[in-house]
Amino acid sequence: MKYVMFDHSFPVIFQDGIGHNEIKVKNMSPTSAGFVSVVPGISKKNKASAYLDIRVFGESISLGLKPSDRDLEIFERYFGEYY
Repeated sequence: MKYVMFDHSFPVIFQDGIGHNEIKVKNMSPTSAGFVSVVPGISKKNKASAYLDIRVFGESISLGLKPSDRDLEIFERYFGEYY
């Protein structure tokens, strides 16, 4: 999945067929962008323990932006609420 982070705190996740530069949020500016992968997993040590393997990678050529150091933390917090 692709994403654009707006104002260092507001992520928008969308499908691959859409360009990063097509995503807009009124009164907010894109600050980082790239790809995010979210894959459920089960702990090898404790089979009853599930987790999400979340990774940010790549870059947006159309916006000239890469993932920031904070993006992974934001996604972990966001997806942690739903898992």
